[in-house]
Amino acid sequence: MEGNNGEDTLGKSKAKKWITNFLAEEGALASNPLGNELFVEVDRDYILSKAYTKVVSICIPNIQEVILHITDANSNPEAERNPKIESDAELVYGLIHRRYIETPEGMEKMLKLYKNRVFGTCPRALCEDESLLPHGASEAPEQNSVSFYCPRCRDLYTSFKIEHLKVDGAYFGPYFPHMFEVRYPKFFDKKKKKFVGAICGFKIHRSSNVHPPKIIFDTETARNRVIPTPSVQYRTSNSIKIMPRKFAVEKSPPSNVPSS
Repeated sequence: MEGNNGEDTLGKSKAKKWITNFLAEEGALASNPLGNELFVEVDRDYILSKAYTKVVSICIPNIQEVILHITDANSNPEAERNPKIESDAELVYGLIHRRYIETPEGMEKMLKLYKNRVFGTCPRALCEDESLLPHGASEAPEQNSVSFYCPRCRDLYTSFKIEHLKVDGAYFGPYFPHMFEVRYPKFFDKKKKKFVGAICGFKIHRSSNVHPPKIIFDTETARNRVIPTPSVQYRTSNSIKIMPRKFAVEKSPPSNVPSS
């Protein structure tokens, strides 16, 4: 029993070698040595469970050999020096990472990064440095770089760090931020603050040129258009008052009624 426990411990320590080097900020195995702080460590048992095989095997035909390389279980020394397997290993780990962070164990690890503001803060002033979450526009690799989602203003931002532009958005996926919000709602109870322009303390009225005209559509015909009416002048006792331009809605006749 003691011998088996020692072998298991040794195997797990070896399995963490590639992953540890990949997650290191300046890991020698990473093609993008900076930016890997966005990732969490995927459990070895999850990697070997093959819960992701259907998704990853589409991109990587030799997935079994790559998995052995990631878990440091490949006894072939030539495979360890093969640059093709190394690049495939980074891709496989990224795609596995996307599935892993959607599990309860993965979200717990991502929560620690979120609390430490590893993903950055929202650049919008009214969000008051709200912590961001990584987001990928597509599940397919090599489509978009990772972007960052603000739970307060619900908008996406590009990182100011150049190294993050090299991180594939498929390694996080489009669903993680929203699943994270559902699992930890207490961190996202702040409402969005809306900016309201004012001049000398007075709010700008909607009829001014600053605000666009409000267009009202007739649901019956759905063919109405907005037409600006000319300014109207009328004389008072002392001066001439100019009415502001207004917008009138011209209604088109219904389709079943012939126009005269």
